[in-house]
Amino acid sequence: MFLAYDPSESIAYKVVAISFLRRSQIFVNMYSSESKSWKGMEGVPLGDVCFNLGVYFDGSILWPALTSEESQCFNVSSEVF
Repeated sequence: MFLAYDPSESIAYKVVAISFLRRSQIFVNMYSSESKSWKGMEGVPLGDVCFNLGVYFDGSILWPALTSEESQCFNVSSEVF
C-alpha cells in the first residue's frame, strides 16, 4: 500500500493498494479521503517492476524495474499508468 499526500496541493490524500490478478496483470484499489470511498482498476498491465519499492514523487508513484530499464509510474491525480 502507498500513501499519496501532498499538503501543498490539498489536505486530501489517497491510498493506493496493488493486488496481483494474474501473472501479467494487477488490480489497483484506490481510497480517496475526499470522497471517502474506494475505486478499483482491473486488468492493469504488469511491468517487470518491484512493487515493494514504490516511491511517491511529484504526484506519481514510481516503481523501479527489476531486469529492464523501464520503470512503471502511476499518476495518482489522473489515475493512469
